[in-house]
Amino acid sequence: MSQNESSLPQVIIDYINASNAHDAEAYMNTFSDRAVIKEESIGSDLTSRAEIEDYFVTYFVKMNTRTEMISYTSKHNVIDMRRG
Repeated sequence: MSQNESSLPQVIIDYINASNAHDAEAYMNTFSDRAVIKEESIGSDLTSRAEIEDYFVTYFVKMNTRTEMISYTSKHNVIDMRRG
């Protein structure tokens, strides 16, 4: 189900804003210490803060990637989202 921006949780808004600003510190602040990204585009799970930050710098900052929310679900402090 597609969500409009006004219904997004603040952490998702912060994630998108940090992603699009290519702000690694703000981006990392949107993740808990136990965060895991199941990233199908690279065929790997990112299981540490160092891996997540390296992924962000490599695929967002260096490639000048922009993020747009397509859809998300949230349950028990887990956010599953599709972005474009």
